[in-house]
Amino acid sequence: MEAKATFALHLRPNDVLAALEKATLVVNHDADDVGTALDQLCEWRNLEAHRDTTDVATVEEFYRPRYLYQLTAEGEAAERALSVFFETLEQPGELQVAALADIRQYLAELLNLAKSEAPDESVSHRVLHLLTTRFDQLTSRAQTFLRSLQRTIDLHGITVEAFLAYKQALIDYLERFIGELVIATHEIAERLNDIENRGIEKLLEAAACRDAVDALEHEKDTRLIESRRLWKARWAGFRSWFISDLGRQSQAEVLRGRARAAIPALLGAVARINDRRTTRSDRVADLQTLARWFAEAPSDRDIHRLWRAAFGLSPARHLCIDHQTLELREQKPTSPQTSWLQADPVRISPRVRQFGRHASKGPSRSVIDRTQAKELLAQMARDEAQMIAAAQRRLATGVRIRLSELHTLETSAELDLFLDVLGEALAAKTKSTHLVAAQSMDGALRIELEPVGDGVEAVIATSDGLLRGEDHYVTITNIFQTANDSLPEQGAPRP
Repeated sequence: MEAKATFALHLRPNDVLAALEKATLVVNHDADDVGTALDQLCEWRNLEAHRDTTDVATVEEFYRPRYLYQLTAEGEAAERALSVFFETLEQPGELQVAALADIRQYLAELLNLAKSEAPDESVSHRVLHLLTTRFDQLTSRAQTFLRSLQRTIDLHGITVEAFLAYKQALIDYLERFIGELVIATHEIAERLNDIENRGIEKLLEAAACRDAVDALEHEKDTRLIESRRLWKARWAGFRSWFISDLGRQSQAEVLRGRARAAIPALLGAVARINDRRTTRSDRVADLQTLARWFAEAPSDRDIHRLWRAAFGLSPARHLCIDHQTLELREQKPTSPQTSWLQADPVRISPRVRQFGRHASKGPSRSVIDRTQAKELLAQMARDEAQMIAAAQRRLATGVRIRLSELHTLETSAELDLFLDVLGEALAAKTKSTHLVAAQSMDGALRIELEPVGDGVEAVIATSDGLLRGEDHYVTITNIFQTANDSLPEQGAPRP
């Protein structure tokens, strides 16, 4: 394979032996040993042998078998498969911020090509090929990284000290990628819509024609149809990765959610580590230590001693033997080597047999009265529910108003509710000039956001400061209240 990479078509046994000795793979081997190995590879159809008559000087040398060896198609395919296998297995997992920048650049080039009436086939094919290659690298590396991240959170194959040192760097890495992904997703979605509006079909057709340009005449139509189908599928997959549809989240949002969920999972893992360090007893650590002692025991006798010492599977000393059994043992002693299956039964105390356990005498434990604490928590929950209901009554009026007409948000509950629904609407927005509708996280409120377009800046006074932004028409509706109002009153005739 190395010789083929340097455009060498054939190798002699001496060339193979010299290369192996240079790579320190064999020591003190002669050409006969290498020839035997090459003959075996020929039997397996990895190589094919050709008679070598270039350096023949005598009749004896002509009749002596001398061969040139060349890779077969099957052998080259097997080597490439192994190379791809190890490359895929060992490739590092990454969240590639640079790949997002490259994708935006390639989309800008595609947008310029889409603006032309007859885009160049070679340029269109090159840009689309670079785009799909970079995108495939981004997705595969991200998937590998998330798998390795889950193993890191589970603390498989990593020490506690290494995990604690790695934790902060990993959280910073995730936060940086999440921030870049949010910005890049919005920009990429806008460019995708612009390209589709100007006609992505002509670019995909140009790329498909470029793929089929070297095909034979009788195969060109089949190749063209297959290329069209392949490029359309690639573009549809690329589009669904960054743009959400009804009832389906984009893959970028899913990746962002998994990256966000990894941060509290890491913090939870750190908390568990601290609990293990501060707690006197840790069952998992004890069992792991005990398993290591069993593995390091020098003999089966030591393993049995460790088993009896660790789990206490010795004679039942905690049970009370009655007097009759003790007298019987004195009259007829039983050897310690006697099996439990062959020994006489042990009669234990009727009290233990009747109740199943023997409770030690002593004062009963005091019971903590938590009535006041429960009442305090219930009152806090009622107060919070009243604040949320008051905020919903003020904001969820179902009336279309401008953001600048809100003027002020008096309580923190109103601010939290307003930021919740406003954030959901802005997250679902793909174009700055379109009307967008979204629901709050609990599904109780529906918000419709429509740009005003007059350049006015909305300023809303809150308990935490001033909230500024571009002015929009906003309509917030309580879905449950609307549904209840639409129901007929009890006893009223139904239409």
